[in-house]
Amino acid sequence: MTQINDLIGTRTGMLTAIEIIETNQGQKIKCKCDCGNEKIIAIKSFKYGKVKSCGCLSSKSKLKDITGQRFGKLVAKDFTGKIKNHTAVWLCQCDCGNTTEVKANALSSGGIQSCGCLRSEVRIHDLSGQRYGKLVAVEKTGKKQNNSQVWLCECDCGSKVEVSAGNLTSGKTNSCGCLLDESRKKAIKKALDTRQNQYVDGTDIYQLAQDPRTNNTSGVVGVTYDKSTKTWKAKIQFKQKKYYLGSSKDINVAIQLRKEAEEKLHGEFLEWYKNHKNKDHHID
Repeated sequence: MTQINDLIGTRTGMLTAIEIIETNQGQKIKCKCDCGNEKIIAIKSFKYGKVKSCGCLSSKSKLKDITGQRFGKLVAKDFTGKIKNHTAVWLCQCDCGNTTEVKANALSSGGIQSCGCLRSEVRIHDLSGQRYGKLVAVEKTGKKQNNSQVWLCECDCGSKVEVSAGNLTSGKTNSCGCLLDESRKKAIKKALDTRQNQYVDGTDIYQLAQDPRTNNTSGVVGVTYDKSTKTWKAKIQFKQKKYYLGSSKDINVAIQLRKEAEEKLHGEFLEWYKNHKNKDHHID
């Protein structure tokens, strides 16, 4: 066993012994080939040099020299010494400046014609002059975003913005941002107009009818707890004026103060508002 282990790290031909392994056929030796592949062979075959490579030697003997030959945008420069699936791997120079390793059969069949830049170029469409919402594509910036070409665009408002082709063609971006601002302003104006309709005689009807806030511990609008004085305070707002009604350590007293104030201030007003709205509805 000691003699077998002594084989680890030794070479025969293009093979270097790296590990002794147990198999159904007994002990064998795993080897690393100079081409990069691994191969498991009988110990005697390694020891006496009967096997000298993973099989790439036979391929190398039939290796066709394609140095300097062009395949699309690629020019074969040097044989890498690697064999993959019994095919020589060549280092190639691409017209774009990159280098890449390609199998000889992929080059000869035309399956690979660039370092990958050719596929990217095919995906880049000329969007010059095309309109997307309020944007018109002017020119490519040379930048990329998520594998998509970035275009300089001019907005109808006069601003310029850089947008990826993907966002333009999908409709995700259709302005420099001004369209969103316009929509936001319209939404705010609509909300303000709606809220303004809630004011009658200087009183916000919405606030009178709303439920207590989630952080209101009393459960009653206008009744809050003051930690500094450890008392419950009662307040009310009517016709754009705020009134302090009083405070008490007893929450029920504060709630009663608020209820009485509502009856005094809100009672007649709410009744009038109810009748007023009914009349308006009847007239319409």
